[in-house]
Amino acid sequence: MIRVTAPWVADPSFAAMASDSGFEVRMVDWLTGHRPDASQLQIGLIAGLAAISVLCGLGYRRMAEKGKKERPGVNGAFDALGEGTAAAVGALGLVVWRFCVGEPMWGEAKTDATFLGPGDSVTRAPMNEDSPTGETFENKDAPRRFRLAALLLLRGRSVGGADLLTRTWHSWPGAVRASVRLSAVAVAVGFWLGPLWTVACFAGIQLIVLVVIVASHRGGRGRKDARRYGPGLWGALIQVLRLSAEDQKRGRNHWMSLSDDLSSDRARVVIRLPLFWLGSEKERAVLAHVVHSRLPGQWVAAYAQRGRDPYVEFTPRPPAPPEPELPTLVEWIRSDDPARVYVGETFQGPRYVDTETETPHWGISGGTGDGKTTVLLLPVVHGRQHGALVDCITMKAAAFKDIEGESGIRVHKSGRQAVAAMAEFYVSMKAAESLQGTPEVERLPGRILVIDEFASFVKSAKIWWRYGLQAKGMPPFEAWFHMILMQGRSANHKIVVGAHTFTRELFGDTETRDLVGTKGIVGPASNPKWGVTYGLDAPRVAYKHEIKGRGVIGVTGSQAIEEIQYAYITPYAREYLRQCAAAPSWHAAGEMAPWITPEALKEAEDELAIADFLPGGAFMRGATLVTKTNTRAVQGPAPRSERVASNGKVADVTGGVTTYHDAYHQQADQSEETKLPVFSLKEACETGILPVRYDAARQRMTRARKAGQDLPEGITVGGATYYTAKELVQWWTLMETLKRPSPAPSM
Repeated sequence: MIRVTAPWVADPSFAAMASDSGFEVRMVDWLTGHRPDASQLQIGLIAGLAAISVLCGLGYRRMAEKGKKERPGVNGAFDALGEGTAAAVGALGLVVWRFCVGEPMWGEAKTDATFLGPGDSVTRAPMNEDSPTGETFENKDAPRRFRLAALLLLRGRSVGGADLLTRTWHSWPGAVRASVRLSAVAVAVGFWLGPLWTVACFAGIQLIVLVVIVASHRGGRGRKDARRYGPGLWGALIQVLRLSAEDQKRGRNHWMSLSDDLSSDRARVVIRLPLFWLGSEKERAVLAHVVHSRLPGQWVAAYAQRGRDPYVEFTPRPPAPPEPELPTLVEWIRSDDPARVYVGETFQGPRYVDTETETPHWGISGGTGDGKTTVLLLPVVHGRQHGALVDCITMKAAAFKDIEGESGIRVHKSGRQAVAAMAEFYVSMKAAESLQGTPEVERLPGRILVIDEFASFVKSAKIWWRYGLQAKGMPPFEAWFHMILMQGRSANHKIVVGAHTFTRELFGDTETRDLVGTKGIVGPASNPKWGVTYGLDAPRVAYKHEIKGRGVIGVTGSQAIEEIQYAYITPYAREYLRQCAAAPSWHAAGEMAPWITPEALKEAEDELAIADFLPGGAFMRGATLVTKTNTRAVQGPAPRSERVASNGKVADVTGGVTTYHDAYHQQADQSEETKLPVFSLKEACETGILPVRYDAARQRMTRARKAGQDLPEGITVGGATYYTAKELVQWWTLMETLKRPSPAPSM
């Protein structure tokens, strides 16, 4: 092993002096023997003069910075030399101090590391850019990277650990950096004096690093948000609180206090308020803006301005409660109140439709397949459970198949039969209304008219009216519908309507549409659909329309529109209906209500010329109200008034209707309603009935209307006009004939 020793230790004369008892005398002799020669003195003199010059220059600059007056001559030179020497000694002492405590040797610190704790990188930005103090922090998780690098070194992975430590040097705790520096000096001395010292130094370094790692691992987890965000908040508070210079001298810690971990649920930000700070709503809003713009997270303020020490405490805003969710499937439940129909669940709980209001009729809107017919089963089952008799109108063959044939329910699936059912329902309402104030009225059952696909019913009825009866003008059943909506409440005759959309054109006018009080939507709703259902000023409700049976419900004229999951009753509807009391036999037999007296019939005829549309009337020869039935019916007379029983004309009313226009209607169409297809103008062009494009046909019809030419009458449903193919072809042929130039007269 090679042993390295210092030069003076190897000198024999030095060893001899050290062994002699007269060490001091011989030390003088040794120094005399090693005095420098002339060349060495010259070099030393030059170096000394250079050092004096540098110190003097440094002194002159320091004096100028301090504003000291420079004395002339030698005195000034000595002043500068003294000032420079003091500055050099001070700088050297500062460097030695920084070297020993682990601080940067020169310049400003690049991180916010302390003597015992690692830090994050600090970027020195210009004032008022990122923070009032010009400091911004980059959270690169330097403490974790430092510990990782140290552990790599301890495990023998020196290359990776050394590289990572080098890149994170400024983030190390000051104690670690000081240990590394002093260890480097110790290693150098060790190599100089001997290998044993070197090994000891390496072992000491390992021990120091291990201790620091453990200490930093325990204490380095804590965040330092107070130091990170405090300067920025303090700079803004000076402006917001209008702190004077004297107030600012009290320091940041006097006016504000921040938790070290602002992400904690228990974090607090306390700001002392000056006594002159009024705390108006605007001032509080500005202070809240400052806190939210300078600190991460959302905060809630609690002011305490009473007393001699006002302050405001900001605490983390509690997390928003989870958004409530409606169930995706709601089972129907029975309602014991005949006037309240359970329809589903909202965020406020069970939702009922009240049928004892000024607008007791209600409706449901939905597209094909959205569940509109399923919702219409709810009033049917509810009404039957409370003794009501139900007539259902639909143009769909498969509709109401889950309840068809049950006692107390008649399903009408043709246009003529549906018109007869509505006519009978209207006359029944008028007769029941005439019994108001008598004891008999309490015995009358309630009645419900459910109309599914309202637009299809109107279209089918108009086709029969226009092309089956060859009638002109407005069909009378539109007036019946309006009258039932207006007067049905007092007679306990209610209507429930199902439609794709509640347009004004479908109902004839806005007044008739608004008589349908509660309106629901199942499935998606476009903006136009929302507007015609609840009004253009009704706020939209966001709901998950993609869920089957999900929709909204509200009352006409009200802003309280709720999301709802409609009850699902389809699999159990027939079972519920079979648990109800059997309906009167006259209802299952397709007869009219027995309380319809000739007087009530005559009154209805005088008002709306309705007798010819009743079963057995001039327009309804062969039409019947009998529908599919597979259940029992109550035998014997149904509840009726004494007037009906005493006049002896019950059979005349229920078996056949005496009309007042038999001679006029002898040639009327007595067959089932026509199946003649009709087309809109656009459909006629697309199917080739008209040999032009839709735009051209529409322009031709517009010009013909302005010129006063005859146009096909057609039928209007929901704002759209429909024609038969024969009508359109005849009109187009006439138009083409009028376009041809007249032949020139022969000479």
